[in-house]
Amino acid sequence: MLQAIGQSLGFILALVVIGAIREFLGFGGIFGRSLVSAALPPPLALADSVPGGMIVVGLLLALANKFMGGRGGGELHD
Repeated sequence: MLQAIGQSLGFILALVVIGAIREFLGFGGIFGRSLVSAALPPPLALADSVPGGMIVVGLLLALANKFMGGRGGGELHD
């Protein structure tokens, strides 16, 4: 039971992080607050589309694999 709760919380955290990165790159803000001046274009407009989301997920996985040192054959799951 505790393992299921931990996995659920980890999945929720991953979704929030991916969503926050996509929102910042696509719209220049996080959680509805603008962090980039309205006069500037969004940093990466592709990030608010489905392919952009896959690119963000791929980059996050590559970053995680780099910092994990490639342990476990380069896979992050059990």
